[in-house]
Amino acid sequence: WCDACAPSGIHSREATGDLSSVKEMTDLRVLELAGSHVTGNVSNLAKLKDLSELLLSHMQIVGDLAELSNLTALKQLYLSQTKVVGDLAKLSNLTALLHLDLSDTQVSGNVAELSKLQELSRLDLSQTQVMGDLAELSNLTALELLRLPHTQVSGSLAAVSKLKDLQRLDLARTRVVGDVSLLNMTKLVDLSLAQSRVRGNFGVITRLPDLVKADLSGT
Repeated sequence: WCDACAPSGIHSREATGDLSSVKEMTDLRVLELAGSHVTGNVSNLAKLKDLSELLLSHMQIVGDLAELSNLTALKQLYLSQTKVVGDLAKLSNLTALLHLDLSDTQVSGNVAELSKLQELSRLDLSQTQVMGDLAELSNLTALELLRLPHTQVSGSLAAVSKLKDLQRLDLARTRVVGDVSLLNMTKLVDLSLAQSRVRGNFGVITRLPDLVKADLSGT
């Protein structure tokens, strides 16, 4: 099933088979199968309560986020480009999470459900069905990456002004409004506000000292 398995961790892009093969491996701490040909339902992972890293992006896996709600040791959860569905509310008690990537899935719900995940440094909900007010994320002050393009997120750009550690911000094709002059995050490296409702004097962007990429097309 796997050519790189150990008692506490599995790392393999060459693995094949079904997730049911690991359902009884309750001491597993790392499951890294991103890009592999493993299939199955994430319900098979519900008993793996010691998992700290679950990296299953770019895979033909299915299931509901609710099946992962008891994995409270998780620090990294990557499910991008999978067939996983469900509501963000099912992850609201995973307060140890540092990285959460659900991009390009049919996940839905209100971003307010993530407001308790105050250790998050990376949050990517790109091209999902999520919605809500950007202000609900303003207390996630450890964020270094925030990607919400092609979502139904709305609210004021002012909400992210508290996120002083942000290096990458993508709000393209969202319903976010406000004045770009409120962007005072001096650590920003990459910024996208394309096709958004943000307005103002975009000259202030040039004064962000670390910025190397900015997409303001269609604003």
